[in-house]
Amino acid sequence: MALSAFDEESHPPEPGGLEAVLGQSADLWDQLVTHVAEAYPPITQLWHFAGAKYGWSLRLKRRDRIVLYMTPQPGSFLLGVVLGEKAANAAHDSGLREPVLAPIDDAPRCGEGRGIRLTVSTGDDLAAARMLAALKMAKRSTAMSIDEYIAGFSPETQKVLEELRALIKAGAPEATETISYAIPTFDLNGRHLVHFAGYEKHVGFYPTGSGVEAFREELRPYKSGKASVQFPLGRPLPTDLIRRIVGLRVAENTGKA
Repeated sequence: MALSAFDEESHPPEPGGLEAVLGQSADLWDQLVTHVAEAYPPITQLWHFAGAKYGWSLRLKRRDRIVLYMTPQPGSFLLGVVLGEKAANAAHDSGLREPVLAPIDDAPRCGEGRGIRLTVSTGDDLAAARMLAALKMAKRSTAMSIDEYIAGFSPETQKVLEELRALIKAGAPEATETISYAIPTFDLNGRHLVHFAGYEKHVGFYPTGSGVEAFREELRPYKSGKASVQFPLGRPLPTDLIRRIVGLRVAENTGKA
């Protein structure tokens, strides 16, 4: 039996058949494809048949680099990603759950890095998949401080990043600034508080799953995931909402929630 639910070379997956096989995981599939396409453009989607043992899988490519492999299975899909050593080491600072970290640590090392597979069938799995993509695509060793990180963006993006940074600092004055898995991070009491990052058309805010879930209704105007929010460039930041999210994370981090 092939790894993929689609194992006939002459019959590549079609949208209707893919949705039927994935079942309730079809929405998770679409969310991940959309997220990668928006976060790391330009992305090309390429279906590839890897032989009778593996069958058909979707490759999400950024130019000549494969970001993720996605293999459809009944009711779920298998995510494949190759992480370099720096990305694999950075995974321990990313907030990934132990069931995800263990395969990274145990994965054999090859020329390109460590090959990891993750079954995706829940929202938590999707959040882990997004984090693995971020680890894969992070620009490493280019920014040693938040100042240096922000300086690498356009003036418009710099302005929004600095505003977001100031809001976090005001809400968590005891937190320390650092760079963790190549994006700006605030730590408090030795633990990650929130992260943020710049992209081509938005800034990303990562207040962990609890920070998003507690304000899910108010975040509806924005694209959000299990533990992330996208604030589009060209629109004012929701300053009061961000302050309250940071306040919640501080309370959680200090045991006062």
